[in-house]
Amino acid sequence: MPNLTPFALEKKAGATPWMVAISAVVIYGLFLGIRVMVAGHGNLASLIILGHTFVNSSRLPIQHLPQIPGPGYDGQFYFRLALDPFDLKRTALGITFDTPYRPSRIGYPALVYLLAGTDRALVPASLVYTNLLAIGAIGLSGSYLAVSSRLSPWWGLLLAGYFGFTYSIGRDLTEVSGTVFVLLGLLLLRKERWILGTVAFSYAVITRETATLVVFGIGLYWLWCHRYVLSPRNKVVDSPFPIYVWIAPALTYITWGVVTYLNVHQVGIRSDLAANLYFPLAAPIEALANRLSNLTGVTSLLWLGQVATWATTQALAAIQYRQSTARPWEKIAWIVTVITSLSLSSEIWANANYLRSISLAWVIAILILWDSQTSRRFTAAVASIAWIVSALPLLLFL
Repeated sequence: MPNLTPFALEKKAGATPWMVAISAVVIYGLFLGIRVMVAGHGNLASLIILGHTFVNSSRLPIQHLPQIPGPGYDGQFYFRLALDPFDLKRTALGITFDTPYRPSRIGYPALVYLLAGTDRALVPASLVYTNLLAIGAIGLSGSYLAVSSRLSPWWGLLLAGYFGFTYSIGRDLTEVSGTVFVLLGLLLLRKERWILGTVAFSYAVITRETATLVVFGIGLYWLWCHRYVLSPRNKVVDSPFPIYVWIAPALTYITWGVVTYLNVHQVGIRSDLAANLYFPLAAPIEALANRLSNLTGVTSLLWLGQVATWATTQALAAIQYRQSTARPWEKIAWIVTVITSLSLSSEIWANANYLRSISLAWVIAILILWDSQTSRRFTAAVASIAWIVSALPLLLFL
């Protein structure tokens, strides 16, 4: 077989990363179009899912938005931040944060604010369009990552095809935007663009706190390379990247945490950990037992299929871990994300939220599989089926 460069592979495949990005936007655009017309009755703002519990509609700067009884959903808090990212008080613009860690996820609302041109009337639509652009960016960066692994750019669609993204993009949530900057950071590290990679990771950690797990994994690898600091007897191993690649994002997250604390007067990360962390494997096993006891329910069957897809991908990555030629810091980041995912509470595992909060473990597992000898077509087939089956209910119900 000839020794093809990534550029030659790209040309041979008859595709470019930009074609893949556009394809991802078109696929998700069709999904969102049908969802808005059917489930949302033609109103883009319906995807925000404003609830009466945390929203005083008379004080909203935009009137006549659809609202439902009860607490609503997370998208309403990112809508609130996108209206004015500089106002981080617990209650403002007619919306009250349910927990103090909402302002820590400022990355997505800030992008929405910029896309809307600071025009509040455009924010509901910009919430949707920002996530659509983010899906395209996942396809784009995923394609370049695939090419760097000597694969066709079309494999980039696999990273954009995580079934949990249908839930996130269908409810104006942060996972899609957070994943973009993590993938971009990993791609830039592969290209040895240290400063740009640092910027990407720094923005990722204030978009979705789960990105700190990847930064932590990168930091662990750097510390291992410099373990002579702890014990001079150890052999020095030069790290492939400078220390600021993980220190700067960590400082960014801490600094923004201080800013949010000064506004909501509570430590956001403390509330987040208290609500979402539990004993390893306890919540997944408990949730699995509960779902198996109710196999007649469609929701339980869908959940079991999604868990099986996620778990199969992780198992394949574990089997191929030693043989995979993925970057060592990517492997360590995967271990960190998987261990954390399995240590999350029933708030994550028991709910029918499409496992959106553990998307990074799945995405990084795919990178490990791309650099191994495992059957990639099997993984792609399972992921495609899971995406389609997961998307269908969202076309009918908010």
